[in-house]
Amino acid sequence: MRLSAYATGRDNNFNLIRCVAAFAVLYSHSYALALGGRGHEPWQHRIACTPGDVAVDVFFVTSGFLVTASLLRLGDIAAYARARALRIFPALIVMSLLLTCVLGPLFTTRAPADYFGDGRTWEFLAKNATTLFGAKFNLPGVFEHNPLRRTVNGSLWTLPFELRCYIALALAWWALTFAKRDALRNFTRLVLIVAAAVLAGFWWSHGIGLPHWPVFRLSWFFFCGAAFWVLRDRVPMREWIAAALACAVAIGVAVPSLFFVVYPVALAYLVL
Repeated sequence: MRLSAYATGRDNNFNLIRCVAAFAVLYSHSYALALGGRGHEPWQHRIACTPGDVAVDVFFVTSGFLVTASLLRLGDIAAYARARALRIFPALIVMSLLLTCVLGPLFTTRAPADYFGDGRTWEFLAKNATTLFGAKFNLPGVFEHNPLRRTVNGSLWTLPFELRCYIALALAWWALTFAKRDALRNFTRLVLIVAAAVLAGFWWSHGIGLPHWPVFRLSWFFFCGAAFWVLRDRVPMREWIAAALACAVAIGVAVPSLFFVVYPVALAYLVL
């Protein structure tokens, strides 16, 4: 069977995968929240990759796969933008309001007038209600004495990158639709080229220790998921392939110098 045979309808385990990934994030973040910083996470010392990191990568793979499906199914940039906005912004705005106006006043060491009179309070609300221009992770006087000081909802750090991937995907489709002829084929080619370039950037930036290499990592997993969607008619679903890739990742865990060589190319297939 090809991937396309499993890629339609709602008979899948994506919700289960997301739930498992979400609990993996909670597990990894518990070290930072309780002890102060991700350096206390055991897997960070072993392979510089925690269960929470893997979970984030899983989110980006599934997002790239499903969002690309949505874009091509709708075939319209306005409808795609509306679908993405309704998926993200209502919950994001409510969450930002609750953090700013309920949690913040309950936990701050500042007087209410000082807290609400501080411009950083409203900057937190404005930036985190959209995250298009980045996210903000501290509120005045909140969690000042926690082991991980002054960090409020640090999990939002990945969302700006995901939104930018949504926009990049939409711009690629919009630009290629002007050609009208072979737009889908050219879109497939462009997705594959971008995915290959980002993977090369991932390996290069990680190899030389660039501080912003996770940007390449997240972009790779998103466009890898997108590539699996556009190639779904050609991707065989075989247990032996999954087993071989799982063994390769296990070898990477045993030999940490190999982990980031095999892990990026194995994860998406294993998820799917």
